[in-house]
Amino acid sequence: MARKRKAKNTGKDFEEAVLQFVQALDPTAKVLFDHYVPDRETGVKRQCDVWIEAKLGGHIPFSVYVSCKDYKRKLDSNHIDTFIREREVRSASMGIIYSRAGFYGPALAKAKLNGVSCCRLFQNEPSEMPDVLFLDQYYCTPRFSASINMAGHSFNNWSEILAHTFRCDDEEATGCELIANALVELQKKAMEDTQADKYPEQLTASMSVSEPNSNKQGVLKANLLWRRYSARQQFILLNGSYSVSDGGFKGEIQTPYIDMQGAHPGEGWEEISEEEYAPSTSMIKGCIVRPMPDDIETMCELVHEAFAGQPVKSADTGV
Repeated sequence: MARKRKAKNTGKDFEEAVLQFVQALDPTAKVLFDHYVPDRETGVKRQCDVWIEAKLGGHIPFSVYVSCKDYKRKLDSNHIDTFIREREVRSASMGIIYSRAGFYGPALAKAKLNGVSCCRLFQNEPSEMPDVLFLDQYYCTPRFSASINMAGHSFNNWSEILAHTFRCDDEEATGCELIANALVELQKKAMEDTQADKYPEQLTASMSVSEPNSNKQGVLKANLLWRRYSARQQFILLNGSYSVSDGGFKGEIQTPYIDMQGAHPGEGWEEISEEEYAPSTSMIKGCIVRPMPDDIETMCELVHEAFAGQPVKSADTGV
C-alpha cells in the first residue's frame, strides 16, 4: 500500500511570509525565524515563530515576539490571553500577532489594553475588510462639449461652425481652432490644480465671437468634462501588512489593469457619478488621470472627429 504524502505545511509558509515582510521593514534589525528563547521562569526553551532584536534609535535594545496564526477563523479573546502569557514568559519587550483570518472585536479591545499589536498580512490579494480597510482608487478620462449662442446664425450643423471663421480677441480663427485652443488651456489649468487624491475640475471657457463681415455677435463655449471611474474592490490587490490595531498599512497596492486605448478602462473599473466620489471616507486613495493631447493640431482633429455633422444643439462627446 502506497504511503500517503504529507500535506504541505501552510502554517510554515505563512510564518515565512511574515518573516520576509518584517525583515524588509528594518534592515538593521536582527530577525530570526523559528527561534528559541529561554522561559524566564523555568529556563525551558520556548519557540518563537519570528523573533526580532533591534535597538531603539540605534542605542536602546528591545525585542519583539511575533506569533503567526494561519487559522481559517478569526482570533478571539482567548487567543489574545494565550499570546499575552507567551510574550511574558519570553521576556519580549513587545508582542505582535499576525492572523490570516483577522480578529473579533473583543480580541482587538483586549489586545489594545495589553499593548499587543494585531496585524493582517496580505499577499497579492484583495481586502476582505471593506468596513475597516477602505482602498478607494479612482480613474478619470476627459470628455468635452461645446455650444454657440449667436442670434440670427444660419449654421445647420457643427461641421459648418467648425469650418467657419470667427473674430475673437481681434484675431481670426476657425471655430475648430478656437474650441481646440480653449480645451488645451482648460486641461492645462485643470491638471495644474489637480491633487493626487482628487479629480480634476470641470471647466468652461466662454469666448466672445463675431462675424468678420457682419454685425453678428455671440458666445462660443468650450467645456472640459470628465468621466469618473472607481476601481472594483475585488480587483485592488494588496501586498503588505495592515495593522488592525491602529489602521496603518505598509506595503504595495496594485490597481486594476487600465485599458489606455479603449473608451472604457476595463472590467476592474466602474463609472460613477460625482456624488458617488467620496475620497474622504478612504484610508488609502488615489486618482489616475488620462489627459487629452496638449497640442492644438491633434486637438483640432479630435474636435472635428467628435462634432462634425452633429446638430447645432448637440455637441457633446467623450474621448
